[in-house]
Amino acid sequence: MATNHPDTEIVPYLRGELSADEQARVGAHLEGCAQCRDSADASAAILSNIARVVDDVREPDWAQYRGELKRK
Repeated sequence: MATNHPDTEIVPYLRGELSADEQARVGAHLEGCAQCRDSADASAAILSNIARVVDDVREPDWAQYRGELKRK
């Protein structure tokens, strides 16, 4: 029997963006599928790293940027 892995639903699942039914379905699949659980763990780590560094990104200096564009 072929299993439909929720490849494209893992990140929305982790972010809580799925409907309650979809969330439950993906969660149940993850409980029984080590491959998808590994993928979810890796995706969770990536999302965590992104969230951590996003605060370190500074707002661009748009006036300086426009000035550089004019000089070019």
